[in-house]
Amino acid sequence: GAAGSCTTGNDGDGSAGPRDMTAVSDLTSPPPPLLLKEYVVRGKQTFTLGSNLTDLPGSNDSPAYQRTVGDICVAENEVTVANYTMCVQAGVCTPPADSGAGCNYGVTGRENHPINCVEFPQAKTFCDWIQRRLPTESEWEYAANGATTSTGAKFPWLGMGGNFDPPKACFNAGSTCPVGSKVRTY
Repeated sequence: GAAGSCTTGNDGDGSAGPRDMTAVSDLTSPPPPLLLKEYVVRGKQTFTLGSNLTDLPGSNDSPAYQRTVGDICVAENEVTVANYTMCVQAGVCTPPADSGAGCNYGVTGRENHPINCVEFPQAKTFCDWIQRRLPTESEWEYAANGATTSTGAKFPWLGMGGNFDPPKACFNAGSTCPVGSKVRTY
């Protein structure tokens, strides 16, 4: 998801009034061509980044360490194929080069699925187009892990006690699930 712009009220740190967390410096620019529903993570949040688990060979996730993120604003859902297609049609973004099995772009019926098979520069161009930015690694890890940062679960789709919670996971063989079709983990 994209990150970077929300206007919030008092964020509990003693400051009064709205606080603009916009990553865009030119406030005279026209509004973004596409608005994604966003949510705010406010205040400093310290969480464990990485894992000490040894069952993930080659993941480069260990050792785990503590990381703190400040105020961030992230898109509530993944960017859809329809969202990305709007950017392509506007002549700003380029279609994903990879159109192999599992890629959603251009596949009928997957307009509401997450865009995938895009390269980093394409994702950055899309974020620039909607006047947002990509999250940092720490911001992404914090936002993507949802409740795991407080429950200690290995994955967001695990319930309390580490039991698999099917409504939180997408196991759709050979494809993705429509954006927003699973229970949120935050």
